[in-house]
Amino acid sequence: MSVVGRQLKESYLCRESALQRCVAETAGRVDQLRAQRETNEESRDNADLLRDLRREQSKLRLYRSELHVEEVVRDRSRTIVRERCRLFYTPDAADDLLKQ
Repeated sequence: MSVVGRQLKESYLCRESALQRCVAETAGRVDQLRAQRETNEESRDNADLLRDLRREQSKLRLYRSELHVEEVVRDRSRTIVRERCRLFYTPDAADDLLKQ
């Protein structure tokens, strides 16, 4: 795999792992807030708790949609590299990028 291919792969993995960490942390926070809201009777009507829960749910949706955007970016960049650098890449190297 070429230098560009390795750099692309590293950046893909770095961004994906960062987004996965954010999704995991935010999902944990959502679960925690839900449990807190369901355990206490006073918490069910607590506007601050409900606002925090909705804010965390919105963040979680945004992180998950960002993962989908990342897939699109990854596919587009692979296509561009394959089209513009086809003289320098073998099909196997381009396919390795596709599989990752």
